[in-house]
Formats: sequence, structure tokens, C-alpha cells
Amino acid sequence: MERNEFNLLVSHAIEPFLCGTCTLVRVQGRHVTVALPEALVTAERGHRLLSLEKILRAGWHPQAEVFLEAKGDLNKLRIKLRGVTV
Repeated sequence: MERNEFNLLVSHAIEPFLCGTCTLVRVQGRHVTVALPEALVTAERGHRLLSLEKILRAGWHPQAEVFLEAKGDLNKLRIKLRGVTV
């Protein structure tokens, strides 16, 4: 499958299913990383990620995996920016 075909498949799988609340972050091989709003309850995020993974496995690759974008610890970043050492 060509890259353009894959991008079409992913965008058609993500956009209708998640109603525009999902952002595609990156695709590396069969790993798809997405970002979801932080306002979603953890259980709802998990449900959406698993459902998206099922869609991608059925329509693209049987071993596709969907990951949520990792968020850094903002407090640690702020401390580093201020130059404060603990």
C-alpha cells in the first residue's frame, strides 16, 4: 500500500469515528500515534483508542497498534526552565 493510500485510510478511519476530536501525530510502520482531548475521561479515551485499533486492523494491517501521545510532566519542565535544583 502506498503512503497516500495509507494516509487516506487513516484519515477516513479516524475522522468519522472520533468526530474530529482526534489528531494524528505520527505513523511509524504499523504504529499509529494519536492525540485526544485531555477533557475525555480515561475510560472513554481507552474505548476510543481500542475501537480505532480494531478499525485499522480490519482495514489496513492485522497487527496495527494505536498509541496515545505521551505528555511530559509540566512541573519538571518548569523547574528546569527556572534553573531551580532540588
